Amino acid sequence: MGEIVTVPPGESRSSFAVCPPGQKAISGGHLLGDGLVPTASNRIGTNTPDDTWHVLMYHPANDDRGTPNDGRAIAHCAA
Repeated sequence: MGEIVTVPPGESRSSFAVCPPGQKAISGGHLLGDGLVPTASNRIGTNTPDDTWHVLMYHPANDDRGTPNDGRAIAHCAA
């Protein structure tokens, strides 16, 4: 699982889930708090090609609560 990222209203943030050495991200996804919208969810290379799942999250400024929300990337890894 990627790091938990806090996204303030009206802003975007990224989370990266890196696979263990020797493995690649074969798929992935995200866990998003209320109000967060995934604007990108894709495999990238961090240490080696295709070893990371990236999620870009957006928090619409018109959220009723106006409070930051948390989200994180999830990688499904295999050798």
